[in-house]
Parts: sequence; C-alpha cells; structure tokens
Amino acid sequence: MKDKLIIALVIIGLGIFAYAAFAPRGDDASRPEKNKPKVDTVSDPAVILPKALKALDDQVRVQDGFIVVTETGDLETYLLPLRSPWMVRCGIGLSMQLGSVVGGTPESVGSQIDLWLASDMIDKTACTAIAAKVGARLQEKLGER
Repeated sequence: MKDKLIIALVIIGLGIFAYAAFAPRGDDASRPEKNKPKVDTVSDPAVILPKALKALDDQVRVQDGFIVVTETGDLETYLLPLRSPWMVRCGIGLSMQLGSVVGGTPESVGSQIDLWLASDMIDKTACTAIAAKVGARLQEKLGER
C-alpha cells in the first residue's frame, strides 16, 4: 500500500512539473496586439503629398474643355466631361475616383475611373490634410479655383 502511495505522489509530482514546464505562458496568448503584424502608418503629410501631387499631375490634365486621364502604365486614355464628380479616398492608400457609376452592380454603366496616387497606410490626421491638398490641386486643374 505504501508503494502505491509513493507511486501516486510521484505521478502527481511529475504531472505538476510537466504542466509548469510546458504550459503556455500568458504573455503571448493574452496580448493579441503583440501577435499582429506591424504596419507602418504615415502620419506626416509631407512624406506623401509630393508623391501624390506628382501622380495626380502625371495622370490628369484638362484639355479642350475635358478631363483627360491616363493612368500610370495604362495603354488607354479616358475623356470625361469637365463637370464630372470626383472624390478623394485616403487611409489604406490614397486614391481619387473621377466620374460616376449609374446603378450598383458590376455590370452597371458608368464612367468611374480610379486613380491610385499612393499605396502607403496613412493615419486620419494626415489624410485630412493630404486629401484637401489633392482636392485643391484638382480644382485648380479644373479651373474651379
């Protein structure tokens, strides 16, 4: 009987030792932010703005009363009415949409052109300043300023 008690105590002791040695530590599993991939976010508008304005100038011009768009590396040129709607989107990259879509399906008829001006992650404060400057540059091109 004494031998069985000693064997039971040894087994319990080994179990406690194994748990202490191999149990997951709380520092990795309890901190999900530690496991997230690091994403560099740009917070200084001066870093993105020159590149974005150059991309806009390279891709968009006004000629003979129309907006002429030639996307970087694209073989096609798009011609839009001067009063076409436009929008600047900023956050996960910086883009501008020119034109509009009629309907809400992929087969919808429309004239929307998406231009990527920067691919960096940009924080909200910087986005406000950058989007305003990009919009102002387009308004200058369109003669609205």
